[in-house]
Amino acid sequence: MVGHDAFRQLWSPAVYCVVPDIMISGASTNHAASADSSVLYVPGANSSALLPPISLPTASNLYAVHCETRTRTLALDGATDHAATVSPPPNVSEYDWLAISTYDMWNEMNIIVGSVQEYCTKLLCPTMTAGDFEYAWADDEAGELKKVSALEYMSNVLDWSERKITDRRFMPNEHGQAYPPNFKAELAVIYKRFFRLYGHIYYSHFKQLEDAGVERHLNHSFKHFVYFVRRFELVEESELAPLQSLIDAWKIPPREALIRMGSQL
Repeated sequence: MVGHDAFRQLWSPAVYCVVPDIMISGASTNHAASADSSVLYVPGANSSALLPPISLPTASNLYAVHCETRTRTLALDGATDHAATVSPPPNVSEYDWLAISTYDMWNEMNIIVGSVQEYCTKLLCPTMTAGDFEYAWADDEAGELKKVSALEYMSNVLDWSERKITDRRFMPNEHGQAYPPNFKAELAVIYKRFFRLYGHIYYSHFKQLEDAGVERHLNHSFKHFVYFVRRFELVEESELAPLQSLIDAWKIPPREALIRMGSQL
């Protein structure tokens, strides 16, 4: 388990922009579950993450858009609520914004899962659960389901989604390139599985994160996640049932209100 000081160096909620040898990140919030800001991520030093971070190729023009939007996010984050940071910036298409944001979401999930891997053992978590909900693994939606341990399930999600995200036939890295017709539907499967990771960690490992003093990082990340998936209809409301009480407590607005709030910024 990593402690609070380690998280200050490792954590980077939804703000990634790579420069030579250093990934600069930062975030802060003005709600109760706030995260530390202006932290540095040094590739190779992240003992928490399961896998190396992923990034858009630096030579791609969508990477340049990504870096520009990070500046905007840093300016908004902490000054406004999450409705601002999940809304597409001006002159950025919805699909480009979804692609950019998914890189950030994957890197967050990688760190979150890595932070509990010490305790998420086959003995303690033999199946993938979130409260009363149990999930089996399949490489694709139509594949054969099999029961695996929670850590194996979460590792599978990260491996599988990384392959999807870095597949240029699915997610182009050049601004203006066409996305496949099923892009948003396929993206929704990724986010549905990301949610299940949050669900397991909240139910099975929140106390361990709380003891380490880093639970506010998880809260910040998940709140941003829910704002994002609700804004773009990426996870069906029924899928959110395991953590519905937490979502209700945060009073996250419906999609129509999020769109309206984003347009007013």
